[in-house]
Amino acid sequence: MNHHKLLYLTIILLLSFGAVTAQNQTGKKQEFSVYAKGIFNSLGYDLSGDARHNNGYGAGGGLEYSLYLNTQWSVSAGIEYQQYRSESLLSGFNDFYLATDAEGSDFDFHSSANTYKEQQWVDMINIPILFRYETPTPWTSASVYGAVGFQIGIPAISKYKATATGLNTSGYFKEWDVILDGPEFMGFGSWGTVESNRQKLDIRNNYSLLFELGFKQPLNKTRNLYLGFYADMGLNRLTNNSGSPSPLIGYDTDNPTQFEFNPLFYSAPKAQGENYASKPKIRAAGIKIRYALKF
Repeated sequence: MNHHKLLYLTIILLLSFGAVTAQNQTGKKQEFSVYAKGIFNSLGYDLSGDARHNNGYGAGGGLEYSLYLNTQWSVSAGIEYQQYRSESLLSGFNDFYLATDAEGSDFDFHSSANTYKEQQWVDMINIPILFRYETPTPWTSASVYGAVGFQIGIPAISKYKATATGLNTSGYFKEWDVILDGPEFMGFGSWGTVESNRQKLDIRNNYSLLFELGFKQPLNKTRNLYLGFYADMGLNRLTNNSGSPSPLIGYDTDNPTQFEFNPLFYSAPKAQGENYASKPKIRAAGIKIRYALKF
């Protein structure tokens, strides 16, 4: 089942769930709400060597339907759009791997850069299910609530962009025992700062545990305002590393002056062994504001 079919099926199930509970749960309190959330929404992963990882900032929002089982317990389901942002920085990058030129000769393609930066952008369509407990506070009209739950995330946008500062390339031809650092039309030389376009990042569906803690403030008899803190902990790796790794900066035999910038998640030194970045998972925490209509 592809992502679109899974999303449509989930929406239908959520709507059916709401319709059935509205008919069969006479006297049970229900809420329909809209919310916004965000701040620290990123991809967490391990980096090899001296690379540095920076968490990004992302925002999101969604719709939620809640059914109260009694005055304190409720269950909710919803759909949201959420951004996740991350960045990695490699200082003093230096690598080589075996490549082939336009004439069919094998050589070691060497690349180095003062800094190598990769930015990742991932937007998910999330489907959260939460169990919430709330209790009144003795000093105000507000209530304290806590919630735990589960979430599936379907990638809507997943891209990366690489920037190499002070990029230098050369080729070592073992057959003649010679190193070429030119000419440029062969892909060898000093290139300054080189940026790639935003390219597709191959990731899988995400599964997360959800946690919330905050306050509920009644505005009137039919409207409530929720303000709380949330945390999403990804359970699964987002990449599929079943194939062989690629070089981080690749040589394009057909177009040597246009380098291939492969994602850190699927690249390794000398195009073999452990990837530069591994075990990417969703890591998110921040503030969630929800406006609810009770009926």
